[in-house]
Amino acid sequence: MGIILEEGNESPFAKPPRGDFFSMIVTDYIGLTYVMHMPDPTEEEIEFVKGHIKGVCWHTSEECPIGALMLLLTNTKGEQWNIVSLISGSIEGLKNWGNRNRDNNACCIVLVDTNTNKIVSIRTFVLPADLIDVLGSTMQEHADMDLAMAVKYFNHIESKKQLIWDSGNKWFYDDTQENCIKV
Repeated sequence: MGIILEEGNESPFAKPPRGDFFSMIVTDYIGLTYVMHMPDPTEEEIEFVKGHIKGVCWHTSEECPIGALMLLLTNTKGEQWNIVSLISGSIEGLKNWGNRNRDNNACCIVLVDTNTNKIVSIRTFVLPADLIDVLGSTMQEHADMDLAMAVKYFNHIESKKQLIWDSGNKWFYDDTQENCIKV
């Protein structure tokens, strides 16, 4: 589905309850899109979204085979913020994304104010090519995963960011944010 995302416009993404923080990585719109809903985002939070991507971690489990992505973001002061989200979508969306041309490894981050449902920040970055390959294969294989079980598992581990980081596959970005090193 072709949509145009612009700061200040109404968000086309599913809306959480008013005032709640919620994030999800969706595949049904424009490829891989990291959507964060947050009430009244501050300038500092917007700066993190637009700041430097320091690393990415992909965590999977038997209950959540497609997994979750954690982004390690830094702002201009060098402070770090990590956010983790479940990868989700319709079965068709996951299969389509898994079958798509793997040469495009761009990911879009969209920050939405939950109180107004307006897009307050958008940015794109490049995911590691080997992560794109394994995500595509995993989505094809597990597109029909039990989403309720995956959400239940994710809700259980979401606050355990160190566990996610320690048990996941990690890539770090250099200062250009174009080159990634898998560790």
